[in-house]
Amino acid sequence: MNLFINDTYVKLVAGQVSPPQAGFDVALDLIDQVIKYNQLRGQVLLQNMRPDQAQELIQLLMGHKFEDIACITIQSPNYTALKTQIKNSFKILKAAGGVVSQAQSAKLLLIHRLGKWDFPKGKLEEGEKFKVAAVREVEEECHIKVARGKRLTTTWHNYTQGRTEILKQTRWYEMQCLDDSQMKPQTEEDIDQIAWMEPNEAQAALVNSYQSIQFVLRTFLAYRHQAR
Repeated sequence: MNLFINDTYVKLVAGQVSPPQAGFDVALDLIDQVIKYNQLRGQVLLQNMRPDQAQELIQLLMGHKFEDIACITIQSPNYTALKTQIKNSFKILKAAGGVVSQAQSAKLLLIHRLGKWDFPKGKLEEGEKFKVAAVREVEEECHIKVARGKRLTTTWHNYTQGRTEILKQTRWYEMQCLDDSQMKPQTEEDIDQIAWMEPNEAQAALVNSYQSIQFVLRTFLAYRHQAR
């Protein structure tokens, strides 16, 4: 489960992380160690976390921005219970979107919304399937035609709406552009620019965007590399 709480990446894994210390700046086994939140930095591994401990961490992340943390990997033998505990703390909204590429080049389609570069996405309509919503939202927001490919990943990110804490589940799909002759931004959705970008340009544009969107780009580029 790829969670983004207050723009901090939290990765939930079911199995053991092996080797447990490799690649982490801070690694704690919570069976016999205590989390000192002011010491968390870089890549963090928290092993054997209980659902109540995860809930405490999520609440802390929601109230405080940890600029020094790149990712918190949580491993738990009670993965299902932990995931359920987190989801039960929020109202779940479902969304879908796409990473659109050109057939004859490596360029990717990005939208600019509310001051940040992003990928097109939107909420599911009642009774709508994720894969159908993904195509509909991309085509509506960009006024293009696309063909949907493989599902890339699912992200979960939180935000507050009034007094309600929302956790948005977004399924992301790889897509090919079929026709961009009528391409223009859907301004009623606060989109003011659309641009085709080379992968390195997209990476630079997303530096100041959301961690979840940067993660989606990394996932897509890894998928494209493996597909070659």
